[in-house]
Amino acid sequence: YIEIGDTSTIPRFYNRRDERWEDQIIDYASSHLMTLYCVEAAVMPKDELLRYKARLDREVDHQDIEEITSK
Repeated sequence: YIEIGDTSTIPRFYNRRDERWEDQIIDYASSHLMTLYCVEAAVMPKDELLRYKARLDREVDHQDIEEITSK
C-alpha cells in the first residue's frame, strides 16, 4: 500500500482521539529512501506511520493498522 501526502506546505490533520487539528511534523531524517515506479521517494518509518494512523482514528486507518502490524 502507498499513501501519498502533500508536504509542500505545512500539512495538518484532524486528530480524532484528541478532537483537534494538528500540524503533522515530518522527520525527514528518519525517512527511508525507496524507488517507487522509477521515482525516488522518502518513505515514513513504520512506527511513525502507525502513530499517525492511530491519531487519525478513522475506520480505514484501523484496517491499515491491522494489516500493517499483521505482517
